[in-house]
Amino acid sequence: MMAAGGLALSASTTFDASSHPIYNRLVEFETGTTNVIPGLAESDEASNDGLEFTFTLRQGVKFHSSDQFTQRVTLQPMT
Repeated sequence: MMAAGGLALSASTTFDASSHPIYNRLVEFETGTTNVIPGLAESDEASNDGLEFTFTLRQGVKFHSSDQFTQRVTLQPMT
């Protein structure tokens, strides 16, 4: 495959960023399993009907901009 300027590209040496998240999740999967483990949420609890989840957020987390990770931030839609 040729890139602009005639540079050759090889899929074998290209970093596939789509398989490596650049953000943290509320919960993660334990590597190689389907076990859910804490991420940005220290814990979670499901309602009896399984339709609502309550997450306890980890304290002291900051974004690269130094803004605090808060409940308000998690409720904002991603744009």
